[in-house]
Amino acid sequence: MSDNKKYYYLKLKENFFDSEEIKVLESMENGYKYSNILLKMYLKSLKREGLLVFKDTIPYDVKMIATITDHNVNDVKQALVLFQQMGLIEILSNGAIYMMDIQNFIGKSSTEADRVRAYRNQVQEKKEELLESEGPGNISDLEGDVTNVVTNVQQKNDISTPELEIELEREKEKPSEKSDSQPGDEFSISKKENGRYDYPKAFEKIYNLYPSQRGSKKAHWRKWAATRRKGIPQEDLELAAKNYSSECKKNGTEEQYIKQFKTFFGRDEHWREYIGPETDFDQEAEKQKRLEDMRKKQEEWVENYG
Repeated sequence: MSDNKKYYYLKLKENFFDSEEIKVLESMENGYKYSNILLKMYLKSLKREGLLVFKDTIPYDVKMIATITDHNVNDVKQALVLFQQMGLIEILSNGAIYMMDIQNFIGKSSTEADRVRAYRNQVQEKKEELLESEGPGNISDLEGDVTNVVTNVQQKNDISTPELEIELEREKEKPSEKSDSQPGDEFSISKKENGRYDYPKAFEKIYNLYPSQRGSKKAHWRKWAATRRKGIPQEDLELAAKNYSSECKKNGTEEQYIKQFKTFFGRDEHWREYIGPETDFDQEAEKQKRLEDMRKKQEEWVENYG
């Protein structure tokens, strides 16, 4: 009798356990538990291509993850903190968890890079949609649990992580993004009698330079205006748009893999990568420093709470 069930596989490369992230995880106290939790979360998310939700609708909370991974709640909480800091997961405001590296472990290697880019763009766009619709005051129970673990460690050691500093900066940006017009503001928009918006000429210019107009034009304008209100020169943004457009044309990047305008000019400031060599940095050195910082914070956490 033939088997008509659909099976899902996790394809790990032979050097998976030699990766920097896994090496750092497993060097910590309880590190082998964390890598085991990570693998089980990958497996549970396979069916939905990296999205970890129960029955397609219910986000997993810490207790549910502890149950499906056969680990205790405290270990799961600490693991999620580390996974977030290392960029292995994204927890959205509605509690949904995206496994960020899942596209490296499925499908053919020839399509891997394109799928990874598309997947990360999809997660980023979902995050921004939730932020715009819900506002900064909403937070899922899971995201709250993970944030509380980080906060408790910081209060104990009187430290501030780069991740939380970034979150504070994001909150500061919110007021400038919510208002369509501000008195004496050259970046504001106004609504015409026909219901359409009158956008600043500078925005229209860069909007037309950008390689994709996919998505809400008003949402794109908000990100541009927020960036300009921080004092970023229009010339730098136009240069970034031109360079990114040239790169997309040179590589033959398909529309679905091009970052949306609001993502490119959003809070992660991808545009900075395209304004010239003076903004380049040693990414490998930066990654090593970030991993070392996380290792030290983990040691501090173990010393105080282990």
